[in-house]
Amino acid sequence: LSSASRRAGFRVFCAVPVINDGRLLGVIHLSRTPREIIQALYHEGPNVAKAALMSVGLMGLVIILISLMVIRPAKRLARETAEVAEGRREGVEPDKSRLAVSELSELRAVVGEMAERLRHRSDYLKAFASGVSHEFKTPLTSIKGAVELLSEHGSTMPPETKARFEGNILGDLERLERLVGRLLALARAEAQAEIFPGKDSQADIAELLLSLREHYRQQGYRLEIEETPPLLVAAPRDVLETVLRYLADNSREVGAKTSFVDFEVDPVNQLVDVFICDDGPVVPKDL
Repeated sequence: LSSASRRAGFRVFCAVPVINDGRLLGVIHLSRTPREIIQALYHEGPNVAKAALMSVGLMGLVIILISLMVIRPAKRLARETAEVAEGRREGVEPDKSRLAVSELSELRAVVGEMAERLRHRSDYLKAFASGVSHEFKTPLTSIKGAVELLSEHGSTMPPETKARFEGNILGDLERLERLVGRLLALARAEAQAEIFPGKDSQADIAELLLSLREHYRQQGYRLEIEETPPLLVAAPRDVLETVLRYLADNSREVGAKTSFVDFEVDPVNQLVDVFICDDGPVVPKDL
């Protein structure tokens, strides 16, 4: 820790002239080695200590700010996201803290929106799977029963009875084929709704319902629709038509003669709620 200049052989020289009435009387000449590092720190100790304390305090303040603005919000977002993934939480709430940096707040909002969409998609898939299983269960059960009867008693069964069972099997297979076609149409409609959700894909739902009413009137089925002014919704026309046709055809298959369509506008959330009911038979409570 000795002076680096002393080891290098340096010396400091200082010469001060002595002048009186403009005359140079002499020169005071001084020479010495530079002050060692330890000595300099010892003489400047109070100032060095103040600088060190200020640096430590500033560093602590920066750490606290980073913790409040970045680390804690990020950890809270990670924890809530993990809870959503585990099913212990429905979504991520917006960050109400004013200390969090804007980028983290935007990230939290995006993650919350994504979690909400995933929750809706999960609920939709559950309802969709339940509906599909119900639609497929009836024809599959009928086909299974007819095949079992034909395999066990086909050789002794009267020709007309055998033909009737075979016709039932073909009818149920055609029904399954129609169901598969509708499921594919709905899948395409869902995909198009996700790809084209903006203003470039708008449809007049009132005009579409009137067009469907005329289409089903020619087929002997009635769509009761209240006359309304044009109403644009942010969705492709073919997507809306696929969904509405599916609901109307499903009502027809279960014996309905008329479907009643009504819709309400929610100006707060900018949504259109469509309500559809029919005069078909009521589903038994035990089902």
